[in-house]
Order: sequence, then C-alpha cells, then structure tokens
Amino acid sequence: MPNRTRLAWLIGDLQKKAEWRQSLPAMVGDNTEALEQQLTQLRQQLIESLHQPDLLQRYIDALAYRDHPSLLVNLPSQMGSDIFPDLFSTRFAWSQLHHIRLNQLGEEYYRVQAGSKQIELKGIPQTLAENLWRQAEFSLSDIANWAPELDFEGDIAPLITRLVTEGILQVKPASVSPYLHS
Repeated sequence: MPNRTRLAWLIGDLQKKAEWRQSLPAMVGDNTEALEQQLTQLRQQLIESLHQPDLLQRYIDALAYRDHPSLLVNLPSQMGSDIFPDLFSTRFAWSQLHHIRLNQLGEEYYRVQAGSKQIELKGIPQTLAENLWRQAEFSLSDIANWAPELDFEGDIAPLITRLVTEGILQVKPASVSPYLHS
C-alpha cells in the first residue's frame, strides 16, 4: 500500500473527531496566540492518537476490507424512510457481501464493521448484541423478545434506524402471499 494511502487512512481516522474538522482561529494582525494554542492541542491529540493501543489493529482491519465491494444501497429505507414497513413483523438482514464484525469496546459499547464501514454503538445490552449478530436475519419482534427491557421508540428504533441508514443492515421486503391476486 503506498505511503499516501496509509496517510489518507490516518487522516480519515482523525477526521472522525470533531476537533479535527473545525476551522482554525483567524489571526488578528500579528497575534497568533489562539492559532498556536489550537495547533498545540491538535499536535497533542495526534500524538495521543498514534499511541492508541488499537490503532494498528484498526489499520490492519481497514487493509483487510479495502478490496471488498461497497455496501449495497437499500432505498428508500437507507434514506431513513419506510424502515419499519411491517411494524414488528419487519425483517432485517445483514449485508450478504460482507462479514459483519462486532468488537466490544466496553460495557454496552460496541464497534460494528462491515467492509470498510465502521460505526460505534453505545447503550446496547450484551444479550441484545449477542443475539443480533448471531442471526443472519431477524425481526423487530425478535429484538423485543431478546431485550424486553428496552423501549421501542427510545432504544430499538434509533439503533435499527442507524444500522439501516449506515447501510450495514438491510430491510427485507415483505413476502407476498401466493394466495393474493391483483
């Protein structure tokens, strides 16, 4: 992998943090104090980022997935529309083109990776995480059975919506009964 690509990966990793996307302060005349202060903070954050224990593994993971095809686009659900067309009977499936990888980062805190796409999720009970990623396909009813303590609107819907809009989870079309005729 060329050096430019390795550096691009590091830049992309840093850009996930808000402070790396913010504009630098404007200089007022010859006064560079605010600019120097922010650049010093960014330099320190860069040094800390380079010393993260999981940095090498995340880069190796990115290399392993770089040649995989992109995640499929699943419209209109991936745009946040019609994600639950059959309410609790709505079925979901993980991307068939990618191995879905789940890493627990802490209590109820996970990193999900599918291809080069990586997202972090907080507030996911361990039993729900274990059941979700063990199934190739599941419904909202299944989730309600696995985690009855969770609220649909406050916990389950936002989780599923994020996974769908990120393209990691696909909404399965409702099966049409062979007995229905138009």
